[in-house]
Amino acid sequence: MARAVALGAYLKILNWMLPWLVYALLQ
Repeated sequence: MARAVALGAYLKILNWMLPWLVYALLQ
């Protein structure tokens, strides 16, 4: 259960960070 919550939090953070990483790489 805790593993699923950690995975969900990780995916949420990744989903928030990924557009910024792509934006930075395209500069």
